[in-house]
Amino acid sequence: MILRAYEVGRYVWEEILQEGRAPYGHNVVQRIAEHPQLEISRSSLFNCISLARAYPELGAGRVPERLKGLGLSHLYILSRVALPDDRRWYERRALKKRWSVRRLEAYAASHDYQRPVEDNAPSLDETDDAKAIAAPVWLEEGEYSTDAMARTLRAVGPASFRVLPSRTQLRGWDRVLMDCGLGTVRAEDLCLLRAFVEIADARGHGNVSVSTEGNAIVVSAEGMSLRIDRAELTG
Repeated sequence: MILRAYEVGRYVWEEILQEGRAPYGHNVVQRIAEHPQLEISRSSLFNCISLARAYPELGAGRVPERLKGLGLSHLYILSRVALPDDRRWYERRALKKRWSVRRLEAYAASHDYQRPVEDNAPSLDETDDAKAIAAPVWLEEGEYSTDAMARTLRAVGPASFRVLPSRTQLRGWDRVLMDCGLGTVRAEDLCLLRAFVEIADARGHGNVSVSTEGNAIVVSAEGMSLRIDRAELTG
């Protein structure tokens, strides 16, 4: 089924749509799906095309060893992961954790296909007590380039953060503590820091400053400021 779906997607993409005609793809796929002699939906066709583009190695006529154990529906979800390194991470994680299709889709959607920094990074389905882990960003007091800090902080939280993360995106991060160099903070607060720096960067602020006040870390940029209270480990 995987190889057949690949061949359908490859044919539609390479022989009908072609690279240069991608803007017309939706209309062409719709017409193919409406053909009376075909029993395939528009969404299935798009899944096949996505599969063919993400996994060209299927053109060899066999499923790679690393993908064995994953079903076609798993691969449809994985094929929509934009970055190959992120896709490989999800492949390994789905096999290791034996994720169902629904679980893989929910986890990938909550992270907007952005893999955590390390394989042991916090998972949103963990229910154990808060614990400290290494943060993907290390802070010291001083001035930082807004653009550089924004790039670094994109490793924190879902890739879909724009302006301010939603409660759904932050779900679970309030239970995870990270050592960011200036103390232990909630991963949720680093997610908010990421949004703060992206706003500063979008407004053209060249630098952000980091300082400490009592038990808090203060980040500011030309009239904007964010206060992050340091947490204490218990137990």
